[in-house]
Amino acid sequence: YDTQNRGRWESRVKSILPDIAPQRFARYEVGGLPAAHFVAMLQRARVNQQQVFVVNLPVHSLYQAQIPRENYASWLAWTQKTVAAYGATFLDYNVPQWQGNRELFLDPDHLNSQGSLRLSEAVCGEVRRALH
Repeated sequence: YDTQNRGRWESRVKSILPDIAPQRFARYEVGGLPAAHFVAMLQRARVNQQQVFVVNLPVHSLYQAQIPRENYASWLAWTQKTVAAYGATFLDYNVPQWQGNRELFLDPDHLNSQGSLRLSEAVCGEVRRALH
């Protein structure tokens, strides 16, 4: 897959990064139908005594820099508060040690096979520790 997508990094940097903020965040607000569905899922899980792990996936720092800080901060605060309110676990991998590692990314907002494997191993380790 990674071999088939050679050059994707460069093309996505040119075609996607310049438009992220105006296209996706011009009128961004936390809430609405997606938030309601998320809360409903957390409610069902709690009623059914199911443990939920919410994973904040990493994006490269080039992509993260295009997201208005106030938008990301409000989303992150709402998500962490909501997850905690329903007894779920929030796993945050959108942090500098992931964001700054170009070797893990196919393009600025998608992990490559190495990054996906590393993330899967990290998440599985967290789940294993929480359940044992």
